[in-house]
Amino acid sequence: MEGLSVKVADYVVEFLHDKGYELVFGLPGWNILALYDALRSSGTEHMLFRHENSAAVAADVYGRLTGRPGVCIVTAGPGATNSVTGVAGAYSASSPMIHMAGHCSRSEALQPFHGVDDWFFLEKMFRPITKFSKTLIRASEVPEVLEKAYRTSVRGRPGPVHVSLPTDLLEEELEAVKKSSGEGEELGCAHNDLERVVNYAIKILPRSTKPIVIAGLGVLRTFTWGAVEDLTRRINAPVLVTRWGRSAVDPASPLSLDYVSLTPFRDVHPLIREIIEESDLVISIGLEAGSRRLLEESVKDVPMLHVYQWDGCPELVVGPRSIEIRSPSLRRILELLHRGLERCFTATRWGDVKNRVAKVREVIERELRNFAEQYSGAKPLHPSYVLKVLRDVAEENAIVTLDVGDNMVWAETFFRVRRPNSLLSPGRFGAMGFSLPAAIAAKKILGERQVLAITGDGGMLMVLGELATLAEQKLGVKVVVLNDGRYGMLWKAQRDRFSGRFIAVDTHPPNFAKCARLYGICSVKVSDPRELKPALEDVLSDEAPALIDVAVASHYEYYPYVV
Repeated sequence: MEGLSVKVADYVVEFLHDKGYELVFGLPGWNILALYDALRSSGTEHMLFRHENSAAVAADVYGRLTGRPGVCIVTAGPGATNSVTGVAGAYSASSPMIHMAGHCSRSEALQPFHGVDDWFFLEKMFRPITKFSKTLIRASEVPEVLEKAYRTSVRGRPGPVHVSLPTDLLEEELEAVKKSSGEGEELGCAHNDLERVVNYAIKILPRSTKPIVIAGLGVLRTFTWGAVEDLTRRINAPVLVTRWGRSAVDPASPLSLDYVSLTPFRDVHPLIREIIEESDLVISIGLEAGSRRLLEESVKDVPMLHVYQWDGCPELVVGPRSIEIRSPSLRRILELLHRGLERCFTATRWGDVKNRVAKVREVIERELRNFAEQYSGAKPLHPSYVLKVLRDVAEENAIVTLDVGDNMVWAETFFRVRRPNSLLSPGRFGAMGFSLPAAIAAKKILGERQVLAITGDGGMLMVLGELATLAEQKLGVKVVVLNDGRYGMLWKAQRDRFSGRFIAVDTHPPNFAKCARLYGICSVKVSDPRELKPALEDVLSDEAPALIDVAVASHYEYYPYVV
């Protein structure tokens, strides 16, 4: 393409090709049709979703599973605004994404179709929920802006970026294109800044005999669970996770306590609390700012070392009882700590820490199993029992996607994934309608893995149209709907906080099994606990997409601890 005159739409598609993209997600519209026309003959596959938010969720999941920005392409105005929730979810989850939206023609500056009074409203709308938001005005700036958008999305703390593409600009000629080197702007950091920061942190770090490690979301986004495991082995420390860092460590590791260590809601398990309180140093890895603050508020009088990835140069921040190391590369921090941190630890006082970890895991797993099995004959089915049976019959490497609501509380507790980076949830932004499009994307990306979409009737109603996407793609996603006929979490809140004054919590769901069959998707409805295991085994034995509609109830009380 270098030195030739091409249309902007063709350049954008070629840019994606040069970055190695074989798959993008979206939903076309009038203002973005020129880009779709270029995409049609490019060899890059486009996955069509039936709502723009689902396309954004799919791009989010692409980023989580590959480490590269997922690409979401939507049209102007309502097409872009429909995807705001998915982009905000990716921002809160630190997931890299390139969000491209068609935009009104540059000649339509005043109250255009698919626009509002302010022509730059999309750029302004996406600015607080992205790392970079830009409306392209001139063809000449396209190469630089696209390269900057890509680079910004993956640098430091990953996240989404937004680019608005006016419809007339897409068909304009871009003269004498010179391909970007991809190097872009440098941060201006000295090459040995981080090494100096880490060495000094180790020098001033208090000596410890009972360290613990807490892994967070940043470990997932940087794919550093292996480095975390190496570090914990070197210093002989048990490792815990945050709620949004679930599956950030390998559950099979002998030092792994893949249980939640802090939460603003219900209590953590007493055995986990006991280990935290016994520790004399907490090393947090990849925790978000809110989680770091919560940790310091929850664990008093224990020194802390926080290490995490950010967009700036390496820095050391020393507080009254905490030390922070932040850098554009969490992996590099961990490598340097692995080399030097051992000198901070004298003989361990954990004793046989691996044996203790194994006993704690055994006790908690037995409690969870007994809690679920006591409801094995309950009608409607108890969610804990449904998820316990589902986990028993699922494959070891299953990827699980969740939705917001009662279903997520039960699934986080009773379906313990067995591989790192295998539990995909809406995270702290908490948007419903995440599970099904997330599962479709996950299966498309990692087709050899079993993918289970766990959702509730409320979340399923929001994305019912994506059954058409699942059927079109012929992907073997298994959708499990925990159907209680209401927004169960809100029903509990109204019962407990507002003395049972219920309003607007009944969903009046259809027969989801029949809906799935209308799309040619295998489905079954389960209302008897005796039918559950045979139905799940039958569905999971086939490679075709399937939906299981399970009648559950929302009045059941949660397991008392967040694990």
